[in-house]
Formats: sequence, C-alpha cells, structure tokens
Amino acid sequence: ADEPAAGMQAESYEDLCKRHVERLLSAASTHAKQTDLSQRVATWKKKVASELHKCEKREAFDLAQVAEVLKKDEGLSSSSITECLEKGECLQAEETFEVARKFLVLLMLKSDTVSLVTPLSGKENVGSSAPPAAKSKL
Repeated sequence: ADEPAAGMQAESYEDLCKRHVERLLSAASTHAKQTDLSQRVATWKKKVASELHKCEKREAFDLAQVAEVLKKDEGLSSSSITECLEKGECLQAEETFEVARKFLVLLMLKSDTVSLVTPLSGKENVGSSAPPAAKSKL
C-alpha cells in the first residue's frame, strides 16, 4: 500500500531535504530582493515627499495671467522676448518653478499662442474643465 505509483521513484530523505532547502533559499532570496526594493522606495518617498508638498501648496499656474503681468510690468515686445530668451536676463533670481513658468510663457508669447489659453476665473480649481495648460502646477 505504501509503494510508489508506477513510473515514480521513491525519493530518499536526503533528496527531499535538498529540494526543501533549495526552495527555502530561493524564497529567501526573493524576499531579500523585495525588502531591498521596498527600502529603496521608502527612502525615495521621504526625499520626494517634502518637494511634492511644496508643489501642492503653490497656486495654480495661469498662463494668461502671467503673460499679462509680463507684458505690463516688463514691457515685453517681440524683440525683447527674443533678447530675454537668448540672454536669460529676465529669468534670473527666481525659484526654479518660477523660471520654468516664466520661460514657458515667454516661449508662448514668442510663438503667439498665449492668446489661445483662456484665463482662470479664480473660483475654478484644479479639477475643473479649464484647459490643462492654463492650470499646470510647474
């Protein structure tokens, strides 16, 4: 009754132990890789969390409003936009996200595409149906 089925050989106790140890080592290796990855993700998350929090606190980016401010306050014309983009003088002493925003607006002013973006009304939030470019969180 305890004889092995036809075609199957009885494994020795030593063979069973070897297979079990091999499976255990394989599982331990997989677990170690997953643990290392989860530690790396946790470290990355800590580094990025504060920056994401800062980004979420910033007000929505309204391309049309920034374009109007640049036109009025800095008196930008087509030629002065080109000069500003080439020399970068108007982009100095700003926070990184402000430089990116201003650069985008200057490029759009240069290509005359800012007029295609409708201004935000102030009551709308990031989840509303305004054009995505007008609400970017750069």
